[in-house]
Amino acid sequence: MRKDKKLTAEDDAPALSGRAMREIKKEEVMGLLTKGPRGTQDVLPKESYQWQVVEDAMRRICSAYGFKEIRTPVFEHTELFQRSVGETTDVVQKEMYTFQDKGGRSITLRPEGTAGAVRAMVEHGLYNDALPIKAYYFTSCYRYEKPQAGRLREFHQFGVEVFGAGAPSADAEVICLAKSVFDVLGLKTCRWRSTPSDARNAGPSTTRR
Repeated sequence: MRKDKKLTAEDDAPALSGRAMREIKKEEVMGLLTKGPRGTQDVLPKESYQWQVVEDAMRRICSAYGFKEIRTPVFEHTELFQRSVGETTDVVQKEMYTFQDKGGRSITLRPEGTAGAVRAMVEHGLYNDALPIKAYYFTSCYRYEKPQAGRLREFHQFGVEVFGAGAPSADAEVICLAKSVFDVLGLKTCRWRSTPSDARNAGPSTTRR
């Protein structure tokens, strides 16, 4: 004679677990919808005016020195950064946001601003114009680093580039421009650190600071 199996709490445990898992998943999704990704920050309306004051001062000073703004895409071919930053650096090996697009190409969110500016100069033949070419930029950059005070995975960079100037006076001009920015913004205690240009990585006749 067949005996009916008596249901126990253990028999219902998988169903309870499934419902619990769905609730947990729902909470996780809501958390993703209401909280920014780790390593990013929002600039709220009550704070954005401070950014505007700084950026406007930088733009005025760059204009006074004869620099013009250049804007480049937020992503580039991965090979550009491998060439410019260096394949063996931590930035390339550990910190870049790299992905395959729908066409199977390797694309990277820019980790710094110089490489895109150099690529734009070469692609559009700016070296055929009157030299030197003096450009500045404001960019958002992306590096997968451990978030900490003063260091985020999305950060903002101001930079200036001089193309086609071989004289040391171009370096001096960039330093004077930077000091003018610091003076206008009231930055009194600053430490200056200069790194020599790397002609192999940055391209021909390029001054980087």
